[in-house]
Amino acid sequence: MATPIENKDLIPFPAREGDPNVIVKTTDEEDNIALRKLLWLRHGCPVSALYGDDGEMQCPICMIDFLRDSPEQIESVFLKKTEKWIEEHKVEVEQVFANANIGPFKASSEDLNPDGGFS
Repeated sequence: MATPIENKDLIPFPAREGDPNVIVKTTDEEDNIALRKLLWLRHGCPVSALYGDDGEMQCPICMIDFLRDSPEQIESVFLKKTEKWIEEHKVEVEQVFANANIGPFKASSEDLNPDGGFS
């Protein structure tokens, strides 16, 4: 359970008890579980497909166990899905990049990293 932070120097303004702006201190395990749950719920697959009985956090579509898989394993699945999507939609991606050639900026799908960013 989160507890109010004890170091008042870290709070940019005086806070009153119950103030929603109070910075809270959580354990690494609490943060880990909360972030994994957020990622599980918002990673892009339909919520109706997700398995969450008995505290589980699994996606049968991605074959990811958000509770047990390492961040590297989860990232690997996401990168493979992104690469597969780009390959399947290569023509559309090329058209988007062709239409984005405005001014001095020229882009192509080759500039797109597997993580979705640009090189």
